[in-house]
Amino acid sequence: MATWTEFAAEAPEIEGALRAKVMDRIYGVGLSEVLTFTVPAGQRRVAEPHARGVEEHIVATHGRLIVGPVTAPVTLEPGDLLVFAADVPHVYEAGEEEVRAVAIMTYPRRL
Repeated sequence: MATWTEFAAEAPEIEGALRAKVMDRIYGVGLSEVLTFTVPAGQRRVAEPHARGVEEHIVATHGRLIVGPVTAPVTLEPGDLLVFAADVPHVYEAGEEEVRAVAIMTYPRRL
């Protein structure tokens, strides 16, 4: 799967008594985990590849996050989403301020 991003300004929005944006749709997975994480200012973590078929759906919530495959990381602003195949080495990096984000890890369905 190719790396792609959805920027907050481009996401469909629902308005009324509640304001919401459709950031992502996840199909055909066997398990999903929702995590929050923090990267301290100036820190960088390179993660080992996950099993084949694992995807990460990352939404930055505070600060500027550099994230994604080591060979093609993307800079996310708060509200931006990145989905990438996590079966390659990947990076999480903060600049001069702490970064907070939400990750949804999707694992393939076992046959």
